[in-house]
Amino acid sequence: MTKYKNRYRAETTRLKGWDYTTAGWYFVTICTRNRKPYFGEILDDEMHLSSIGKILADEWQETALMRPYISLDEWVIMPNHIHGIIISHNDEVFIKVKNELALVGRMSHTYAEVHQGEPLALIGSRNTLEIAVNRGSACEYYDASNGDEILILKGKRGQ
Repeated sequence: MTKYKNRYRAETTRLKGWDYTTAGWYFVTICTRNRKPYFGEILDDEMHLSSIGKILADEWQETALMRPYISLDEWVIMPNHIHGIIISHNDEVFIKVKNELALVGRMSHTYAEVHQGEPLALIGSRNTLEIAVNRGSACEYYDASNGDEILILKGKRGQ
């Protein structure tokens, strides 16, 4: 164990050299300070959330709504910690039309890589980026009209 500010601390469990902004599945555990059971208690083998635990549950779910580049898998709140799996989609393409940010998807090589009616982004035959819908209309899909400003975002966190 190493010391920080003259106190012992646990070593990081992060993988050295790994860029955690990379797309992938991440298992996250967040603990309360001093392991205090702020989030609720277990009674008869069932977790009962406190008012703080209910706020945590709401905020955890809100995370995916606020950040279109992530989604949530399984998660559980315990009296003094939360475990969750966060799926990062940082390698995907987003489109912003009328101040609404929407996920297009990963870069595709052909229309056949997505199902009929699904959006895609690909480099077209004239070496331009195309935002399209397989056998559909991207304008209808994204509620875009002639003259609308469209912003295309790709990369980490849709920026």
